[in-house]
Amino acid sequence: TELEKLMDSDSPAVAFDDIVFAANYNGSLTRFNIRGGEKVFSVDLSTSKPFILYKDTIIAVNSDDEIVAFDAINGSETWKNSKYKFRRLTAPTLYDDYLYFGDVEGYLHKVDPTTGEIAGLQSTNLIAVSQIEAFANKLIVQDSKEFAFYLSKVNPTYKDVIYKWRTFLDGKVFGSGLMLTNHLENFWNQEINSA
Repeated sequence: TELEKLMDSDSPAVAFDDIVFAANYNGSLTRFNIRGGEKVFSVDLSTSKPFILYKDTIIAVNSDDEIVAFDAINGSETWKNSKYKFRRLTAPTLYDDYLYFGDVEGYLHKVDPTTGEIAGLQSTNLIAVSQIEAFANKLIVQDSKEFAFYLSKVNPTYKDVIYKWRTFLDGKVFGSGLMLTNHLENFWNQEINSA
């Protein structure tokens, strides 16, 4: 079926109830019915990054580093933010009802997921941001040199705390998109709580 073909897509599929969304770099975001495998809609979207289902909206970063939102019911484009073109954005992360993205210059961007409007910008003092994860009411940001930076939900100001992630993990290097929860939990418990 078409569903089986697209499950081999470039970014992880997102499933909710009896529907699944799949996207690929060659140009489409498709919604399928899981039970029958039939296509509900397909729209133009070229991405290799994971995307987010937020309420009734699919939000993704396309191959030109534009942030694009689609109605999850009918596939119509609801908004597009082209202000970050070619900044090599990370995959989006949802945290405290906002979208966060990192970029090649080490900035952390905060975007309203309902409108696409910019809600904040913060320099992290990191090199090119490679990954962002929400964990234990914190936003953990990792750069290409394995340094980490965090933002706390409890005290929602950006923290000036940067740790050498690679040292904590005893030389283990995790590529972008792979951050093991047990290592993150140990890192958090041993390092950030003692800061």
